[in-house]
Amino acid sequence: MAADNTVFEQPLTQILSQADMGNGKQIKDALQRNAVLVNGEGLGMDANMNAAEIFSQANAMHGKFFMVKVGKKKHHLFYY
Repeated sequence: MAADNTVFEQPLTQILSQADMGNGKQIKDALQRNAVLVNGEGLGMDANMNAAEIFSQANAMHGKFFMVKVGKKKHHLFYY
């Protein structure tokens, strides 16, 4: 999924559910368990409204990629 800056003004739960990584409740449950990983860093519920900071280009792998995992089986690659 190509990322643009307007996408990251939304809550993390909405972004991940739009990327078909689960419905909102599943994403919230994963955030409560710190089972959402962005580039290997675990995220909790406190990160839900910080999508712009999480997906900033400074935090991207090789300046443009974000590998997102929800639980063990759902993976998604976001890029600029």
